[in-house]
Amino acid sequence: KIDGLHEKAGNIPTGNGTGDCSPAMDHHQKALYILLKIHGDSPHPDIAASYNNIGDIYRSKGDYSSAMNYYQKSVTMQLKIHGDYAHIDIAASYNNVATVYKSQGDYSSAMDYHQKALYIQLKMHGDSPHPDIATSYINIGNVYRSKGDYSSAMDYYQKAFEGTYNSPLAADLSKNMTALHGRMEELIIGMVSFSSSLRTQAHMSVKFHSSTL
Repeated sequence: KIDGLHEKAGNIPTGNGTGDCSPAMDHHQKALYILLKIHGDSPHPDIAASYNNIGDIYRSKGDYSSAMNYYQKSVTMQLKIHGDYAHIDIAASYNNVATVYKSQGDYSSAMDYHQKALYIQLKMHGDSPHPDIATSYINIGNVYRSKGDYSSAMDYYQKAFEGTYNSPLAADLSKNMTALHGRMEELIIGMVSFSSSLRTQAHMSVKFHSSTL
């Protein structure tokens, strides 16, 4: 399954290994406190990373509102640090925000942020195949798939596949595309069957009305 495996969402701490995120949250909150003491109001990559780490923990707990709050803080600080310069940290932050929107079912906003991330990746790497560009294509394909737009999802998976045919990512992507093909075939068969059923019902209705005249 590609969702979650290839979306850039940072390294999610797992606390004491039992699924309890409280120790990890305590650690990262203390780290953030120290960083803010050191750097004050000055934008700093370590503060942005700390916001992201806390957002990761909230997201892993399913607290998407709090996760979004910290991810947006990270985005804001990354933009203050790097400005209009295409930077991998900004792209990663955009993908984090998109991941939360997708989890909340806000596919329009998720698409917007994944597209922003893709724009940065293309500015950084140009036409050269790169795993980060492929990842952005996969993320956009995932949103389309969640929306039920399997044709568009397949288009983006194909773009990703073309840029990753010689990487480990290609194997998982190939499996996902095969599964999506199967789902599309099921939908087509279902649509044909439904259409045939409607025609049969319409024919029976005509025969019934004819016999009552």
